[in-house]
Amino acid sequence: LTLAMVLALGVTAFAASIVVSAKFEVGETYNLPIEVVAGEKVTKVYDATGLIAFGTPKAVDGRTDLWVVEAKMNTKGITKIVVEYTDVNEDAQESVSNYVEIVDPAEEPQAGTKYLTFADLGYTKEAEFIDAYYGNSSVLLDLTLNDGFDGISAEVYNATAKLSPEKIVILTDAARITLYRGDYTKLTVKKDIKINAMVAVGSEWKLNGKDMNNRVLTALGNNNADPYYVAIDTTNLTEVAANPELEICLDSADFTQWCKTNNCKAMDVYAFDPADDTVALVKEDVAVNNLFDNVIEMPTLATGYYVLVDAGNSATGSANVKPNANTGANDMVAVAVVFATIALAAGVSKKVR
Repeated sequence: LTLAMVLALGVTAFAASIVVSAKFEVGETYNLPIEVVAGEKVTKVYDATGLIAFGTPKAVDGRTDLWVVEAKMNTKGITKIVVEYTDVNEDAQESVSNYVEIVDPAEEPQAGTKYLTFADLGYTKEAEFIDAYYGNSSVLLDLTLNDGFDGISAEVYNATAKLSPEKIVILTDAARITLYRGDYTKLTVKKDIKINAMVAVGSEWKLNGKDMNNRVLTALGNNNADPYYVAIDTTNLTEVAANPELEICLDSADFTQWCKTNNCKAMDVYAFDPADDTVALVKEDVAVNNLFDNVIEMPTLATGYYVLVDAGNSATGSANVKPNANTGANDMVAVAVVFATIALAAGVSKKVR
């Protein structure tokens, strides 16, 4: 009897006397063909350590030499597959495979994704990078180099974390992210870290080509409000730290003009849900420090759309309001997030050696 495992890259066949290796992915279900001598019947299939859930083996229609069994890979590990069958004389028999391995799913490569490497930072190997930064209280990982990167390679992050600096600063085209010592507790990662840019929208907002202002005003219950919009996308920020500090570069001229027009000293901040046109209060009376740096503190890193409204001209009693946004949720953090002008990030967008 031969148990043939059909894999994505071809067919690997093995029996008790053939040494092979076969890999399967956790969570996947495979239909495994079992080749037999004509007339043999497969009665049961299982694995030696219980890592795989097998269905009932079935004969393939029109074939006397082929059976099939469904196998779901439940747990990582190494095991052997056992096939119980009766031979042509109806005697009970057993066939045991060589070892097979169940592994984590392979990560699909993202086309066009660029991750910051040692070479991009100007070093030929990890040791040079570590020597250059050893003893520094902060390390800057600049993703704006060479037309920008989508994230940081695992090797660069791991080498940076080993240095245990007071802070790791990640600079993107739209934001500056600071990870503080004691917070970036994941010191070793196996996969490259992709960091999506945070997008400052401005005083006009279109979603899928449609103007959103009237929908937001209706949700606020106030047609006289003049919102300023910010969209946040924090994918993978919490891969390496629970409470990163975020500074987003707003459009300085646009935001300054909006502040002057509204004469706002403080703002109320709402999360807007375009799925049902509701708003949820995130924080009241958020101060605008001055019109030179336009620093606004926000208590959330959650991905979503946010509406900044002059506190004196905010939502009314007729607003379509959900309960206050829960800053204790897993996708949010309990520390202040800072929105800042482009000027705030000036001077740190060059390579640090």
